[in-house]
Amino acid sequence: MGFIFLHITKTAGRSITSVIEKAGVQTPQHCYVKDLDYTNNIIISVCRNPYARVHSQYHFYKNQRDAIPAHMSFKEFCARYPEWKNHPLSSNTFDTCFNFMSDKGSLRVEEILRFENISKDFDILCKKYNFNISLPKLNVNNLKNPIHLDYNEEILNYINKFFEQDFIHFNYKPASNMKDFLNTPI
Repeated sequence: MGFIFLHITKTAGRSITSVIEKAGVQTPQHCYVKDLDYTNNIIISVCRNPYARVHSQYHFYKNQRDAIPAHMSFKEFCARYPEWKNHPLSSNTFDTCFNFMSDKGSLRVEEILRFENISKDFDILCKKYNFNISLPKLNVNNLKNPIHLDYNEEILNYINKFFEQDFIHFNYKPASNMKDFLNTPI
């Protein structure tokens, strides 16, 4: 039985990949679990709150990769998010964590870490499987403005609809309005 780390963009994948290979874990880049041998390997991956993940993707791909047009607003990006899934530069970047981790509607990842608790979850994983590694922090977004400044109820609706399965399967609470959103841990 081997190990495979399923790297999903903007979920600490670069940080994890940089060290987990030392423990003998395979690290294919930006693929879906359905493309992996999940019956003979323990699949490890990370989920992230959809609001924070989309916000991070937008700023990262706009400011560091120039993959998003400079004139495109966060609102337009979110409204067009389903289109980004097929963008030639995306390399399977713009999809839900559930879609990455599932095959035929069922989750196929045995070890799901949460981005919001990544240090603790990674330490627990390492102890469980005797990986003698520690997690660095790489590729961190250093956004100066709080995330809620970019959101409004229309954007919440886009995210809630597209990421519905992430909210359900990873136990994130969708915000129905801005008041809920401001009280949502991200």
